[in-house]
Amino acid sequence: MLMKAATVKEVIDSDQGSLKAIDPGTSYAMLVEDAEFKLNTTYITTDELYDASLPMVIDWAIGTKFDTPSCNIALRHKPTYACISSNSHCLTVNDQGYLCNCTDGYEGNPYLDGCCQDIDECANQNACSKRGKCHNFEGEYRCSCPFGWRNKHNNMRECEVNVAPIIGTCDGIAALSFLAVGIYVVLERRFFLFF
Repeated sequence: MLMKAATVKEVIDSDQGSLKAIDPGTSYAMLVEDAEFKLNTTYITTDELYDASLPMVIDWAIGTKFDTPSCNIALRHKPTYACISSNSHCLTVNDQGYLCNCTDGYEGNPYLDGCCQDIDECANQNACSKRGKCHNFEGEYRCSCPFGWRNKHNNMRECEVNVAPIIGTCDGIAALSFLAVGIYVVLERRFFLFF
């Protein structure tokens, strides 16, 4: 992929939606989200903005001046296909071209080979409920619950009491109790028959 350096000679006037030339005497320019920035005349004569952090939104896609390729078209041209990291995928952007993202469970730069890395969700102490135990796998994670508990049907990160083992255990104890009493009664009758 070929990148070109450019100097900024025009800016978009958000009120007019058109390009305006930048005064050659301008010493600096910046990109910032329009709704978050209010111009103050002191910015012109001071360095007040040098250490400021302001949000910026950049809407872009991969394409050329003559072609706005979809993912299907881009995949057919492997030498120029930009989503080269394993565990990345392509997203077609309407009438603009395409973008690359790391697949779910991965983070990083999908435009560089091998740079979509597994996210260790278990490093986040809140990945599972406090009773759950986190198990990280490549591209995903699972929460397991201790004996007597199970994952909630609609939220696999949460544990809830599992009554089935408790009922099964109680049924087993009851059956063994009845069996023990039955054996005792049978043995007592035989004992009385001999004496």
